[in-house]
Amino acid sequence: MSAQEPLARSRHWQARVPFFYGWVIVAVSFWMGLIGGGQSWATGVLSLPMEQDTGWSRSAIFGALTLRSYLGAVVAPFIGPWFDRPNGVQVISLVSGTTMAIGLYLITLAQTELEFILLFGVLGGISAAGQAGAIFSSIVPKWFIRRRGTALTYATMGSGVAALLIPPMVTASVDAFGWRETWVIFAVLSFLTAALPAMLLRRQPEDVGLLPDGAAQPLPTPAGQQPVVRTEQQSWKLSEALHSPLFWILLFGVSLGTFNNGGVPASLVPMYVNKELSRDLAVLGFSIYGMFSIIGRFGWGYLLTRMHIRWVLLGIAVMGLVSTPLYLLLEGPPVLVYSAFTGFSVGGYVAFSQSIWADYYGRAHLGAIAGFAHPFRTLINGGGPVIMALCFDTFGNYGPAMWLVMLCWGLCAAALLAADPKRESAAPR
Repeated sequence: MSAQEPLARSRHWQARVPFFYGWVIVAVSFWMGLIGGGQSWATGVLSLPMEQDTGWSRSAIFGALTLRSYLGAVVAPFIGPWFDRPNGVQVISLVSGTTMAIGLYLITLAQTELEFILLFGVLGGISAAGQAGAIFSSIVPKWFIRRRGTALTYATMGSGVAALLIPPMVTASVDAFGWRETWVIFAVLSFLTAALPAMLLRRQPEDVGLLPDGAAQPLPTPAGQQPVVRTEQQSWKLSEALHSPLFWILLFGVSLGTFNNGGVPASLVPMYVNKELSRDLAVLGFSIYGMFSIIGRFGWGYLLTRMHIRWVLLGIAVMGLVSTPLYLLLEGPPVLVYSAFTGFSVGGYVAFSQSIWADYYGRAHLGAIAGFAHPFRTLINGGGPVIMALCFDTFGNYGPAMWLVMLCWGLCAAALLAADPKRESAAPR
């Protein structure tokens, strides 16, 4: 495709709106992340009334959350290449959003742990694979190059806003209606924000007569400057990336960094209750986490416009490493300061860790590369909630799990230090 060919496709209405259509892709990703992420955060609040009402174990409830992540990881490599095809993202996202809504509604009828696990864990996991995470890892980076950091800040903010708003809303809903009815509300919201908006998605700007960032023509990198992100000409195929040792170093480090992302936020309310805080204070701690998760996206996003993604993620990992002991050392209401630090670090990591594949390996085959990486990330991320719950069930506290969080952050930082992008300046020929 020539540089001028996209500009000639004026028949596409997306190219004629008075703003760059890539921001519509960002908005859809935001809303999908708000409700999809809200389901995970809501589980931490809903687990308490569900446990009291049904007698289900905390390990079973959070185990369903882990199974949900793992099944999504199994499906992701098969879905990933579809995001590199015309109309593939629309079909996958519409079907998965509708299926997710149906599964959430059926939870209201669950009478056993197994039924909940099958609906929330199995059906929900398969459905979630085509939702927000896939959009902001495989689609949003295709629409932006120079403004990728800003776009991902907003695209991934849905999960941060969910952490801020969903816990108190779920608490109020449970008190007013009950935990089963709260799942019905999530089913309706999922259909409205995850299934229907999928029809607005498009694979990449070139498909509708546009260029990345809304540029009128390709923008060259100024002479003498090292590009912050890769260009289209430097795109790697999945088979080429798999032969690169640096790819596996990145995969190892970035995946380990997700353990905290999955385990701590989902368990934050029970963690604070275990510290003998009231339920209301525990929910406040989660809201603090959500607020700083949003702030963190802007803070780390600002740095991303000025330095390579590798250094941004390294800074996040170091912050996570040094702030985790706050939970172990502080008691009473002061322990809530831990929410601020972990929110700031997790917010940035969720927003930008998956863009590392576009920065190192280009846009053309991003769906396949991100889809391949997803199971490794999810193996670590998805294990977080159930490991935290098993730790509580076994030891009566979350101490050993927090030491594991520190270990994962440390190994993540070490891998990022080793992943020098100068070792992979161009795709193999």
